[in-house]
Amino acid sequence: MEKILLKTALYSFVLSFVVSFIFYPREVPLGSGASEMIPYTEYFFIIARYSAISMSVSLLVVFAYLMVLRSNKQSV
Repeated sequence: MEKILLKTALYSFVLSFVVSFIFYPREVPLGSGASEMIPYTEYFFIIARYSAISMSVSLLVVFAYLMVLRSNKQSV
């Protein structure tokens, strides 16, 4: 069970980091056509935060799924 949770955490973090890097814009619109570029350090911290949140959610879902499977095995 621990192996499954560890792999889930690692893969979901990496996958969400890559997807966020591709789709999250580095430019922040200020209005009237102007925009500001986010520095790379802040940009990567924002992406890492979103990745950590999605990793936590996926870990909770997988943990709940494994607990349901375990309880179904014990009841049979």
